Amino acid sequence: MLQRQGIVATVETFLKRYLTSDGKILVGVSGGVDSTVLLHILATLSSPDGYKGRFSVAHMNFCLRGVESEGDEAFVKELCNTYGFALFTKRVDTLSFAKERGLSVEMAARELRYDWFKELAKKEDFAYLLTAHNANDNAETLILNLVRGTGRHGLNAIRQMRADGGSLVVLRPLLSVERSEIENYAKEHNLSFRYDRTNSDNVYARNLVRNKVLPLLKEINPSVIATLNDDIERFREENEEIDSIVSKELSEAESDLKDGGADLLGLKKRYLKAVVPVNFLKSKSNVKFWIAEILHKYNVSFAGADVNDIAESVSSDSGTTKFFILKGYTVTIERGELRLYDNSFLNAASDSVEISDEGEFELPPYRLSVRKLQQVPLQIKREKGVLLMDESKVKFPLRLRFAKEGDRFSPFGLKGSKSVADFLNSKKLDTLFKSVVPVVEDACGTIISIPPVEITDGCKITESTLSVIETKLV
Repeated sequence: MLQRQGIVATVETFLKRYLTSDGKILVGVSGGVDSTVLLHILATLSSPDGYKGRFSVAHMNFCLRGVESEGDEAFVKELCNTYGFALFTKRVDTLSFAKERGLSVEMAARELRYDWFKELAKKEDFAYLLTAHNANDNAETLILNLVRGTGRHGLNAIRQMRADGGSLVVLRPLLSVERSEIENYAKEHNLSFRYDRTNSDNVYARNLVRNKVLPLLKEINPSVIATLNDDIERFREENEEIDSIVSKELSEAESDLKDGGADLLGLKKRYLKAVVPVNFLKSKSNVKFWIAEILHKYNVSFAGADVNDIAESVSSDSGTTKFFILKGYTVTIERGELRLYDNSFLNAASDSVEISDEGEFELPPYRLSVRKLQQVPLQIKREKGVLLMDESKVKFPLRLRFAKEGDRFSPFGLKGSKSVADFLNSKKLDTLFKSVVPVVEDACGTIISIPPVEITDGCKITESTLSVIETKLV
């Protein structure tokens, strides 16, 4: 068999290690020197005894450089024609996307690119995605992560292999290769490639690191790229050990939420992500570290100031509920627990829904099922999420709405009334959920139930009940 050398041998060894199935392979190609060299190497490996027929190319035209972007696309098409690779292309309005999402152009381009890769993988059944990230990219990412304050997890920089729980595995066969080696390979093989003039524009953070910071660091250490990549490998090994310890301790400390909250709105199972005792955090010598680990475990974006504020509240633990609003999440310190919530349920509309008969009625995030039972149960069993009322005492049309300040309610077994807020307090309902608690009122405007927690005493089933109204959240 032909003995490979240099970068070709590096890529071949990498592919043999990480391509664990015969699945189709998608290659992201911009037309720059890195991806052009990678594609040339893959063409070399696509011999009858290699990976023939498995490679396809994806090129995204970001429409950021006018005719130059058009030239990039034409160049990649010509490469694919030369090498005999199938090509997928897509054009996107990156600037508009970035403006709509409030992203930098860099982040917008990355999001657009990887979202498209995932779509292609699903549609065309690709198992692997190869990208041409190299050792310089890895070093740049480490520096950027340090500057941005990503914590210990940012020290991992770029991974050689990434599988995000989906079917597409991202592989980076050139990650151990420095850009100078890639450029030398292109020169030796007389390869032409496209140059992106925006790479010299230091308005972009990565370009500033690439063009200004790393050259200065090379004056201190000419082998700084290799050194930083070695550091990244050590950081990764150390993080794996820390991850193992953290995972074990958090799994023992966190409350089991698999069956939690089904009798109180059923929301906890969907929106309450983590519950950790405050005493567990207080027992640690570094509370901030553990708070950051909890947030990272659930992919919550946070700043150092957020962790500081939460840690201060944990340490003081005055007994009053404290709220910390993060991007897409809320942390509360309540009843001796740190609780992490997904905020999506807080986007509930303020509308109400009329219920004139049987059926299912939606008031996001709730869907309420209403049924009339002609056979009265001989024994009323308390079933989680299900409420039964005497139909003759229920005045239609009903209305499903959110509880508001001043609402009063006569709970089952109580002759008088009490505020809905006090009733929910007695049930120890999480403070955050109280803002979106549903109530059902009858045609007279009287609250007859708080699904699925309780019904009003005036609608309870008795020996004279002939038919029953069943409500439950589904």
